[in-house]
Amino acid sequence: AHSAYIEEMVLEMMPWVSHAMVVGSRHPFLGLLLSLRLNPDMGGLLLGGEALELARMCGSRATTVVTARPCPRFRHALAMSIAQVNALIPDPERKIRRFTVLL
Repeated sequence: AHSAYIEEMVLEMMPWVSHAMVVGSRHPFLGLLLSLRLNPDMGGLLLGGEALELARMCGSRATTVVTARPCPRFRHALAMSIAQVNALIPDPERKIRRFTVLL
């Protein structure tokens, strides 16, 4: 799968992600840089909409990107979502192995 296609899959399957960028196309695995949906009314400091709902659903107390990034429950929820994306990618070298939530 092409990187742009994987990015589109991430955005479709993970509505709490506002931007996604696949990196590492010449490496044995891919990484994913992602930005979470934020609340524009609060100056972009607070999680918004689907991202805040994901935090609630996974039992995280995170309300900002700063608190979501290190939260084990939130990261686990993101990892499980990425695993669902990976399940649709047949080539093992095109699967996302690492991800980073950008500030």
